Amino acid sequence: MLNSISTVINRTLRPNRFYQQNQEPTLVEDLRRLTRREQNTVYRSKPLDKIRFVVLDTETTGLHPTRGDEVISLGAVVVQGGRIREEETFHQMVNPGRDIPQVVTELTGITKEMVLDAPKLLPVLRDFLEFARGSILVGHTLHFDLAFLNLKLKQCGSRIDRPSLDTHDLSFLVDPAARNRSLDGLLVAGGIPVTNRHTALGDAILTGKLLLAYFDQLAKCNILTLQDLELIFQQQYQRLAGSHLLIPRVAI
Repeated sequence: MLNSISTVINRTLRPNRFYQQNQEPTLVEDLRRLTRREQNTVYRSKPLDKIRFVVLDTETTGLHPTRGDEVISLGAVVVQGGRIREEETFHQMVNPGRDIPQVVTELTGITKEMVLDAPKLLPVLRDFLEFARGSILVGHTLHFDLAFLNLKLKQCGSRIDRPSLDTHDLSFLVDPAARNRSLDGLLVAGGIPVTNRHTALGDAILTGKLLLAYFDQLAKCNILTLQDLELIFQQQYQRLAGSHLLIPRVAI
């Protein structure tokens, strides 16, 4: 089943007063300022290679943010001008306030000792959102990462609500016959070497490489702007309307 190409929910969340009383006031104010919905009309007709994309990834203690799992690492890289701008990266360990399961340590290499003196997620999010200002967010199954980030932001009356793209959903346009739409599967199918896997920054860079490969393929079909992407997804919806599939849409 196709996932939505982005998750954009237009609603105002009621602040958690108890939480705010126990937080630095400027932190709450900064997060609210940085999560205000940006005007998106400027993105629609702008060429894809002129847009600043911020590709993000998280490492977490598990798969269930509503059951107590937490972020332990947040990484991001800028994609702009047709290349990965590795000189513009964001990477921060996060203290989850709980134990890290052994299976997660084995997968990510992150131990309890490595995050013991790291900041909590909200201050990290403030820094990340400053880094991502004026950009379109990108991720692979981005809704997973945003679920963790927005659950934490909800506690101070904020949420990430901005233009975004998901390489998982883009893969249905570029490679509709793909059988494995995991990040690993799509990287292998695209001939992209898999390195530094299961690290937040490493996975963000790999996702950025996948994004650029998809943009190259889309350009061959004269899909050059986000407006073009929106149109092609609308056409896909019309073509598959009535099927059991949930058709993605571009939210820009």
